[in-house]
Amino acid sequence: MLTAEQNELLTRTNAGTPMGELMRRYWIPITVGNRLKAGGAPLQVKILGESLVAYRSPNGAVGLMGEFCPHRNASLALARNEDCGLRCLYHAWLIAPDGRVLETPPEPPEVNLSDKFRHTAYPSREAGGIVWAYMGPEEAMPEFPEWIFKPYDEANIYVTNAFQECNWLQGVEGDLDAQHGPYLHYTDDEAHTQDGLQNRANEYIYDQRPKVAAAKKPWGLQTVFRYLHKDGKAATYWIHPFVMPFFTFFESNLLDTEGALMHAWVPATDESHWVWSVLFCEEAMTDDYIEFVDRTRGYGMTDPENNWRVTAFTGKGVGFEQDREAMASGRTFSGIEGILQQDLAIQYSMGPISDRTREHLTSGDIAIVQLRKYLLDALAAFDKGGPAPGTEPGSQDSVYFEALTSTPDHSMRELANR
Repeated sequence: MLTAEQNELLTRTNAGTPMGELMRRYWIPITVGNRLKAGGAPLQVKILGESLVAYRSPNGAVGLMGEFCPHRNASLALARNEDCGLRCLYHAWLIAPDGRVLETPPEPPEVNLSDKFRHTAYPSREAGGIVWAYMGPEEAMPEFPEWIFKPYDEANIYVTNAFQECNWLQGVEGDLDAQHGPYLHYTDDEAHTQDGLQNRANEYIYDQRPKVAAAKKPWGLQTVFRYLHKDGKAATYWIHPFVMPFFTFFESNLLDTEGALMHAWVPATDESHWVWSVLFCEEAMTDDYIEFVDRTRGYGMTDPENNWRVTAFTGKGVGFEQDREAMASGRTFSGIEGILQQDLAIQYSMGPISDRTREHLTSGDIAIVQLRKYLLDALAAFDKGGPAPGTEPGSQDSVYFEALTSTPDHSMRELANR
């Protein structure tokens, strides 16, 4: 378990906090690209405690800047979206994508504020259907993470995100928890799906005592989950890396279609975060495939009218719809439909920031222990002036090949088999 001080260190991400400053050294997913219309309304978004607006200019370029106009703090979510930037409705100040104040119409012509100060604005890019931004100091900007998308065309990528009302670390730790799957995620439908797969790589539902191993890497943590199959003989080894600062990956063979799944837990505030699920497939995704993913995994079940919360979120009690009759009949273990919703319900139930001083960890929590140790070590090294892990020039290829294309070597297999 962590001390109260360590828990604070890992969970606080606003500007000026150690974890917040470390996270700002990476390219960060901001919003799903198709939510921004060319020349349309800017989109309010909260990232790392900052109130921002994302937008797509009439010429198609994406941008990200502070929400409140530097003149009198009017919201730029109301702004006119012009080719040169956002124009505030209050006094028509025009703010360029790089934060320069280009025009101040009420002022005399000789007044020029473009060199006086810069409004908050961040370098932005669009890739894989995602708008990304870099929110750290210019001199420390790393390479853009092209490695995430190398093997795939955008037509083979399905992107969703949802808003979750609890701290980001609860999400990451949930994904590195190998033991909850056969319990929390058990449903008759999921068992039927896994029984019907020709490729057994997604079979995990029947091993109630899975094994896990973890190894430190320059870019994060490599973990391996071992799940015995239904026959109790063969086993699947999931390669499941954690990549700084908040990504995880694993292979996905849903409906026997080869691919991979990326998750990300991007802090909105200290008590909320954005949950990303990005599915990559070797084959073009059909409507039937996307419908299957949304129904069984819950990735697309979000409500744009409720800040992109998942539709099963009620906001009452522990926050999620639960079918007690389905639990009693044995049809589901949790009474909650959809793998994403099941995960979010548990994470939400821990409270806005889980009190990790009250935990009692066991041998099955080794990946959680190693994750916390890795993050604390990374913060200590960063505080001494070291680089953010995995951002060194030329590190992208090593992340891709080590994290996503490796197989568990003998030592990792042995650890996972213990």
